[in-house]
Amino acid sequence: MLSFFFKKRLDVILNGGLGNQLFIYAAAKNFANKNKIKKLFFYSHYGMIQNVKDISFYISSIKIQKKIFNNFFDFFLIFLKNKLISSLVTDQQQSKKNLFNKFFINGYFQNIKFYKPVLEIVINELFSIKLRNYLKKIELHDIVISFRRSDYIKMGCCLDESYYFNSLKKLNIKKNEKIKIISDDTNHADKFRKYLKKKGYKVYKNQQYLNSKSLNDFLVLIKSKKLIMSNSSFCWWASACRSKLNLKSNYVICPKEWFPNNKNIIDSIFSNHPGNPFRWKLEKSKFII
Repeated sequence: MLSFFFKKRLDVILNGGLGNQLFIYAAAKNFANKNKIKKLFFYSHYGMIQNVKDISFYISSIKIQKKIFNNFFDFFLIFLKNKLISSLVTDQQQSKKNLFNKFFINGYFQNIKFYKPVLEIVINELFSIKLRNYLKKIELHDIVISFRRSDYIKMGCCLDESYYFNSLKKLNIKKNEKIKIISDDTNHADKFRKYLKKKGYKVYKNQQYLNSKSLNDFLVLIKSKKLIMSNSSFCWWASACRSKLNLKSNYVICPKEWFPNNKNIIDSIFSNHPGNPFRWKLEKSKFII
């Protein structure tokens, strides 16, 4: 009975959307491997995932224990429960061993040191038979451009369009190559699509292959011969997954600066670039202020 109570356990809060959740999951997996923890329990914010496919859709071994409906009250109960007997693991601190062998992860962990040892393992887990079957429904695109706008516009973190046009030049995009736009802002996507046509570029029709927009967008980003990334963790993970299809990393453009160097705009946890383990080409970032 006592041996069961003292068995190692790791509780994990999955903050944010799919990209954020994948960074957290990778950090949790890395921590669990280092500390020989086999029991992992996951909690997720309902408000963040109700309109998208969350991580448990992609990695079937993950079972969400509780969806947090009231961000403050539910999180406080989970935090209090774990704080009393667990060691807390955050972006800034790794926990020490404790009497009960209980650990509690809460953060975003968007730094290469947290995910690098398990990156290939997590990507392999993402590439399940289910995901491969969905990928068969998506055509291979000449070039895909990713925009992240809605909340970033308010935060001052949205990439300026000059970044995208400079990236098109860096990739030496020909006028006969067709461009696909992926964006959370459909109005801007339509305007940019028309602007590209005026510039003489060929553009794919605004077609969605799957009913779920989040799943559709994730797979389209993966299935791109050439890709211009946005500064989005969702796009980062899709870009990383291209390696499973043997698509060339040197045909991917990544923002050199992930966010503006302005502590007043965004929390310092996100200020650092999440890393470039695949050696994507870097393009200097300009932001819409």
